[in-house]
Amino acid sequence: MNNVDTWPSLSAIAASVNNGDASAVDQVKKALTRIAEMNDAYNAVLQTIESRAIKRAQEIDAAVARGEPGGKLAGVPFLAKDNYLTFDSETTAASNMLKGFRAPYQATAIELLEAEGAICVGKTNMDAFAHGGSTENSDFGVTKNPHDITRVPGGSSGGSAAAVALRMVPFALGSDTGGSIRQPASFCGIVGLKPTYGLVSRSGVVAMASSTDCMGPMTLTVEDAALVLDVIAADDSLDSTTIERESGSYTESSISLASMKIGVVKEWFDDGLNPGVKDRIEAAIETLRQAGAEIVPVSVPTLPASLAIYYVVMPAEVSSNLSRHDGQRYQSSAENTEDLHDSYVKSRTEGF
Repeated sequence: MNNVDTWPSLSAIAASVNNGDASAVDQVKKALTRIAEMNDAYNAVLQTIESRAIKRAQEIDAAVARGEPGGKLAGVPFLAKDNYLTFDSETTAASNMLKGFRAPYQATAIELLEAEGAICVGKTNMDAFAHGGSTENSDFGVTKNPHDITRVPGGSSGGSAAAVALRMVPFALGSDTGGSIRQPASFCGIVGLKPTYGLVSRSGVVAMASSTDCMGPMTLTVEDAALVLDVIAADDSLDSTTIERESGSYTESSISLASMKIGVVKEWFDDGLNPGVKDRIEAAIETLRQAGAEIVPVSVPTLPASLAIYYVVMPAEVSSNLSRHDGQRYQSSAENTEDLHDSYVKSRTEGF
């Protein structure tokens, strides 16, 4: 990975923009410059949203100049995984099936971030329709690991993870159905958070498996992840599965570790766990114990069956969700077809 200057914390960026010490336009230009300089080598970003991003930054700077607050994330540039609907860009889910599709509305998570002054500067690469764990299954090229280009960045949110690790932006959005935030965050050495199901709206995100899809932040620090979650965690009438969050801020936890009981699932330590990973986990457990937490062994006997269950539920839901992509409305449509059935078959064969 190239040696690049890191970003300040998200709260520090927003504070500097809100008090006039820095401009939102400069933050956006910094991100766009970094993307332009580094993306050819890593293919983490599929497209940038330059004109709209700069216009929004100018609006935030003008509001601050009038004495108005710019928001909790004023002037903070970010990238969205290409399954989030965003204005002034294509949303392809890294698949030729959706190439050229421009969304008529934005994902709820994007809207909430923009309401607090954050600025979307582009879309990141991913395994097509989030089907994969390496970001090699993209119709627009492979994303490279930021620490070693001979390795993968993980997936399916590999573009978001690589972009944050490369400091193209201080944070990005990912989606997690079976590890697609957590695994690439691990591969790239950043913080990735899969929230509780329903805490963040799925509205405006291309569906994979609807009963397990979760939207979440990918950041450089835990504090930054908490701040982004603070903004995007909300009940949403456009997503009936969203839940009401608890009051208070995720950045201001008053919980003492001395009052906590932490379960350690013993089945996770069976054969197959990398020794280095096991050492790190055990060191973290000991740190929590020393801080006063009570560590309790927990057994989940059905855990070994979880992967098999996932590979029944997930493909069934994926098949259902992908059935809408039939070449008849807003996606790739085959030419010179004989009838409706022929159009379905050829469109889906070409698009997928």
